[in-house]
Amino acid sequence: MGLLRDEQAVKPLVAAALRDEDAEVRRRAASALGQLGDEQVVEPLLAALEDEDAEVRLSAMGALGTLWELPMLVQLGSESVEMRRQAISALGQLKDVRAMEPLLAALQDEDAEVRRRVAVALGLLRDVRAIEPLLAVLQDEDAELRLSSIRALGTLWTLPVLVQLGSESAKIRRRAAGALGELEDKRAVEPLLAALRDEDAKVRREAASALGRLGDGRVVEPLLAALRDVNSAVRRRAASALEELGSVEPLLAALQDKEAWARQEAASALGKLGDERAVEPLLAALQDENAEVQQRATSALGRLKDERAVEPLLAVLQKDRNAAVRAEVASALGRLKDRRAVKPLLAALEDEAAEVRRRAASALGKLGYGRALGPLLAALQAEDVEVRRRAASTLGWSGDMRAMEPLIVALQDEDVEMRWRTAMALGRLGAVEPLVAVLRDEDAEVRRRVVIFLGQVEDERVIEPLLAALQDEDTRVRSGAAFSLGQLGDVQAVEPLMAVLQDEDTEVQRRAAYALGKLGDMRAIESLRAALSDKSPQVRQAAAEVLLDLGEEVGDHL
Repeated sequence: MGLLRDEQAVKPLVAAALRDEDAEVRRRAASALGQLGDEQVVEPLLAALEDEDAEVRLSAMGALGTLWELPMLVQLGSESVEMRRQAISALGQLKDVRAMEPLLAALQDEDAEVRRRVAVALGLLRDVRAIEPLLAVLQDEDAELRLSSIRALGTLWTLPVLVQLGSESAKIRRRAAGALGELEDKRAVEPLLAALRDEDAKVRREAASALGRLGDGRVVEPLLAALRDVNSAVRRRAASALEELGSVEPLLAALQDKEAWARQEAASALGKLGDERAVEPLLAALQDENAEVQQRATSALGRLKDERAVEPLLAVLQKDRNAAVRAEVASALGRLKDRRAVKPLLAALEDEAAEVRRRAASALGKLGYGRALGPLLAALQAEDVEVRRRAASTLGWSGDMRAMEPLIVALQDEDVEMRWRTAMALGRLGAVEPLVAVLRDEDAEVRRRVVIFLGQVEDERVIEPLLAALQDEDTRVRSGAAFSLGQLGDVQAVEPLMAVLQDEDTEVQRRAAYALGKLGDMRAIESLRAALSDKSPQVRQAAAEVLLDLGEEVGDHL
């Protein structure tokens, strides 16, 4: 069979022998086809690479290796995605360096699976020319391709080569550092430590991140040194890496560093680690000469939620001259939720700095209310609009009905956001009628926010106002009303929503269709079918999806 040279024998061999039920016949056929030297045999041989029998696959691979120049394998069947995929896999298995150029060209293929197979094949070839293109692939949007590239890079020679490669190109060095981190191979420690001293800040940043993933004790001291880097992104990555390594003791030591930058990053990292050993050192850092260190230490203490921090933080709130520090303290006290903070936070509502007043109002909301009610009601009249907004929101969560009348008055506030925040606060207090009245507000954004909120209010009194809002002059209000009616599930809305399927605005129509789907009322079927012929593809799509959910046929409309 292997001695046949008659071209007329090619087709019978392909059609019969390679599909024979006997694996030995298929193996011999593959070997024979490799000796025929005819391009007609390449496609069936590529298909044979998927044979269930390993010997057949090996014979097909050997046959392909004897056929012409290898680039032909990639060029062949270029209009067939499946053929290109098989060809790429064959090139990788053959491990012939002549395949490098066609494989590198195929990295630009439009098919993601082809590109993934190229990355695998390049790893199998172990050719240094593949490193730079594979590093570039690490920026591809396809996650599987990036993973294939990382694995391929992991098979390529000594890892330090990856960092040394392209030393004149900072871009390549950055990608190389990132790849080393993804490989999580401790052989990468030394080259990455060198990269941590690179002249390019982005290379240092990637090296710091990568070192954190390696879990090697040798990286701690260099990462601590990187907390003093002139570039803030490098410092943040170094701190995050130390966090990932769980390096509590080194970070505690860094709180005493002579460089303020290092102290700042150490404080932030300690807060995220959640280790109680950090509490006392962080309390000491509240007295740091650098305001940013104080702020970071305060935020960290808020995260740790240790009651030992309450009294020291209260002292800072009342005495510190820096408004940014006082504001951070107010937030931290809100996280700590200690009743000792109520009175000082009430006083902070009168702070000269607006940000302190804002944070104090939010903190009081987290602490509970009681004695805070009076100051919060007064804050509804504050000059600073953000203080008014936060006070309104806080009162809404208070559950205290004494806040209702002042909030109703606040509905007349000149600030748009203040009005809708106040409306929502009233809704949380169960004040449906004042909330519904806001649907007459002159500002469309206020009305839109209210109709969306009404979708969360399980009270039959909201249905009629929402139905009326389907006729609002603003498309966003109509759309929001349709959405909320769907959420509430009241069948009164079925016919009005059917009518809204004819709205002039596409988004309103879509919302109406989906709302009808939620209601699940079969009266809507004909209207939804009519919407399958709408001029808007988005409306047709929505109608088709809803009909399918309702168990209806939609034909070719999807």
